[in-house]
Amino acid sequence: MNRKIFLGSLFINVVLGVFFIVHLAKKVNASHAEPKKDPNKIAMNVPAYLDRSNEFKSFPVAKDEIVFLGDSITQSFIQEETQIALESNNNWSSLVKNSQIKNRGIGGDTTLGVLNRLDEVIRDRPSKLFLMIGTNDIGLRSVPVIVANYKKILCEIKGRSPNTKIYIESVLPMNPDVTHGEDDNGKINQLNKGLQVIALSGNMTYIDLHSKVVDKNGLLDARFTWDGVHPFGEIFSRWKSEVDKYIF
Repeated sequence: MNRKIFLGSLFINVVLGVFFIVHLAKKVNASHAEPKKDPNKIAMNVPAYLDRSNEFKSFPVAKDEIVFLGDSITQSFIQEETQIALESNNNWSSLVKNSQIKNRGIGGDTTLGVLNRLDEVIRDRPSKLFLMIGTNDIGLRSVPVIVANYKKILCEIKGRSPNTKIYIESVLPMNPDVTHGEDDNGKINQLNKGLQVIALSGNMTYIDLHSKVVDKNGLLDARFTWDGVHPFGEIFSRWKSEVDKYIF
């Protein structure tokens, strides 16, 4: 009987010991694991992001200028138009010919990044601001969080530059057949619906670019994107046609 009690007690102690060792190992691994990174801070520490951000600080937006604010899609929009204008030597790009327009798009930026660098953009109160941001947020945070960040951005702009006319541009679709990644268009559609509500309730203009650049399947037209995210060519022409209505 004593032997059975002894063996039973030994078995229990062994099990408890193994459990303790496994638990301790998990704690040790957790303490040495790489801390979870803030994806927005990662983008903001990329040299190209820092260089462009510092350049903007050196040349802040002036009073009554027109600002296009966003990520790499906004950045490449006016850059491509500039290149086309230079190569063709004509007046095709009315955006480029307007010296009041300032491109404040930075590749990799998110809603939090825009919120962080708003001071340079609105300090001297631009006349108009065109905002497109959220593509890089889609894979990082939920739609309600992105919408909440949008509200913070817009609240900051309206609070510090109340006479600035704000134009919210819809987030463009993606094409997973080209990206070979996840189809995030469902989240993009949800986000755009949220942005429409914000614009309507805040007396701002919502510009629906999304419907102007999709194919018959609701995806970014594969003929005019090299990676399924960034558009070029004809899509920029359609974009320009839409914003021209509000610039002139």
